[in-house]
Amino acid sequence: MSRSPAALLLESYVLDAIGALSEDRARLAQKLVLRLFDRPGGDWRDILREEFGLAPTIRDQLRDMWLGASQVAQGQGVELRAEQFAAMVVEENFSDAVEMVSSEIVSGWED
Repeated sequence: MSRSPAALLLESYVLDAIGALSEDRARLAQKLVLRLFDRPGGDWRDILREEFGLAPTIRDQLRDMWLGASQVAQGQGVELRAEQFAAMVVEENFSDAVEMVSSEIVSGWED
């Protein structure tokens, strides 16, 4: 299934919060966020948090979720990759926000 740019950026946010985002992907996220949300500057994480309406404590919550999910997976003898976790979190918890932000991006580009 193809994921929207908004979903992929939010997955990058999750990966960053749990310490699993590569430097290359972080640089790409910075460029894309500034371009997609038509911002002259700023930190991509702050912009995404604002655009998606995320709570200031979301990074701590994501780290706690990652630790819990990793422990459950380990207890079941299953390896949980950070990328799987990020995609799952976005799909299960932020699908409405991703759809809304994706629509705003598209309408902004059509203006």
